[in-house]
Amino acid sequence: MKSAMERLRKACKLSVRDWLVLGQAWALFLLVELGLHILSLRSLLAVCRRCARPGQSDFGSLSLPLIERFAWLTAVAGRYGPIQATCLKQALVLSVLLEWRDIPTRLRIGVSRQEGSLKAHAWLEQNGRIILGLQGCDGFEPLFP
Repeated sequence: MKSAMERLRKACKLSVRDWLVLGQAWALFLLVELGLHILSLRSLLAVCRRCARPGQSDFGSLSLPLIERFAWLTAVAGRYGPIQATCLKQALVLSVLLEWRDIPTRLRIGVSRQEGSLKAHAWLEQNGRIILGLQGCDGFEPLFP
């Protein structure tokens, strides 16, 4: 496990844009958490789509390495935030962050029967490529093709 000093050094190396994305992700995690408690998933998805109005960013076109950076920053925000960041919450947050920057994404939710119980997993795709939630999505059958 990394020491607090190592984490602090790594945090100091983040750019201003990285901190902006982290701040947006933390705020979105709180809103998604609230939304999941008061709305149905379908309603929350509709709200996320309405909130994710394209063209609000100065980032321009994001390349694959930048998209992967956003996914990593979302995971970091989820790990060090005040709420438990499930795969669904992370996928919703990253989807909004990327769609704000004109990067369309597709939320996938899959189910699998493991050891006699039903398991679920959410992941995010961009142009058919999994950008968040790759680990753990094997064996999950998407609910919606």
